[in-house]
Amino acid sequence: MSQPLNLSALAALPSTILRANYARDALRAGILHIGVGNFHRAHQAVYLDDLFNRGRDLDWALLGAGVSAGDQAMRSALEPQDWLTTVVELEPGANSARVTGAMTGFVPVGEDATTIVDALDDAALRIVSLTVTEGGYCIDPATGSFNPEHPDIRYDAAHPDGPKGVFGALVVALKRRRDRSAAPFTVMSCDNIPHNGRVAMDAVGGSPSSPIRRLPPSFARRWRSRAVWSTASRLRPRTASAACSRSASGSATTGRSSASRFANGCSKTTSPPGAQRWRMSASPSHPRWRPSN
Repeated sequence: MSQPLNLSALAALPSTILRANYARDALRAGILHIGVGNFHRAHQAVYLDDLFNRGRDLDWALLGAGVSAGDQAMRSALEPQDWLTTVVELEPGANSARVTGAMTGFVPVGEDATTIVDALDDAALRIVSLTVTEGGYCIDPATGSFNPEHPDIRYDAAHPDGPKGVFGALVVALKRRRDRSAAPFTVMSCDNIPHNGRVAMDAVGGSPSSPIRRLPPSFARRWRSRAVWSTASRLRPRTASAACSRSASGSATTGRSSASRFANGCSKTTSPPGAQRWRMSASPSHPRWRPSN
């Protein structure tokens, strides 16, 4: 019989289900992630959960965020679960389940993206990671390049006090940090598109009307030096069978994610302060976040 997933239910889960061995109240958010979908929760969130299980870098936990109705639905699903996720790993002949706890909260999703801007006033958030799909980068399908005339970009440029898009919010947040002499955050694209770091950089600063272009050159250089590309690979099928996932996990959760056992990934950046203590790495057999030498 399945049971709801939340912190109070963890002790009652079958012993075969892995769960966090770290104190979740010791976590501090260092990454704001926009687009908390199944891929993110079966990949980046798992790597961070691995890192925290080693007792390392508990100040790099995740804070979820988004701008769409789907993001609001995900927030509503995860909140009663105390932001926990069940990940079911699938492989021939055997499935395994684990509960990950790398997320500490989820920014409220409003009619615009000002809640994201306000959240990024917190200097502890040093990375903004993205899984917003290829369509979220305002790319012109005819040229394959950033389209500064995209309606979302034009709207946000005209309404800096109430941006509705992801990149409009990031531009305003960067400007606010500069205005109070705070360090910029790293923008890390985790979407599977060619040259995703460059694409993300163009989306933030590519519009002629972008406030980024009016920032002092020294601050702009600091931000551009922290744009990052990343690549990630993990087969994340649409939940192949609800019965299969439930039998492996023993918990009923609207935030379940299924994935293949195989996963890998890498990232490249000059990194914000503190990030040099770890790097993203994954072997063909199992993913890990490992400390840098």
